[in-house]
Amino acid sequence: MNFWKTFLADITGHNVWKEIYTHGVKTNFTKRLEISEIEVSSGHFTSFEYTVDAVLRKSFPRDPNSQDNSQHRVLRSEAELVYERDDDVPFTRTEIACVIENNLSLNKSPGSDRINNELIKKFHICSPSVLLTLFNNCLKLGVFPKIWKKAKIVLLPKSTELSRTHIDNIRCISLLPSSGKCLEKLCITRLNHY
Repeated sequence: MNFWKTFLADITGHNVWKEIYTHGVKTNFTKRLEISEIEVSSGHFTSFEYTVDAVLRKSFPRDPNSQDNSQHRVLRSEAELVYERDDDVPFTRTEIACVIENNLSLNKSPGSDRINNELIKKFHICSPSVLLTLFNNCLKLGVFPKIWKKAKIVLLPKSTELSRTHIDNIRCISLLPSSGKCLEKLCITRLNHY
């Protein structure tokens, strides 16, 4: 009963069909394709473990240092340098509010932390100083938390019409935590300003 009351409270003249589609059609009737094995070139199907390994190798190829040219070696060494952060100006409430309001779309899936954009927006409205402190501490310490780099990998078929799944018919999307996206956008905005 509470769900129904919440649903009716959210409906306005502008979004009545969007709400019905989101709560009914999209949520309950989306066709899911489970990928547990793939067809290899010889026409044989693989095990689940081999499928995961094959998709990861195809979608995320290795990048060994031994294959770097001189330009890549310079880039890798510069990435390892210690960041001088003494002259960074702290983020302002306005910068953070701008990033959260303009860059967090409500129709995006959450990352590995399962915190969706709507929750971050509501949390920011209730307690804006928490995110301000969090992002400024990341800036002050020169740290991008590793947990915000951890992605949830989702395999999607390029076409659902095929009766068999082939490795060339699979694409990966990486769902990253929204907090990391906010910090990244704050930094990018600063860099683009200069």
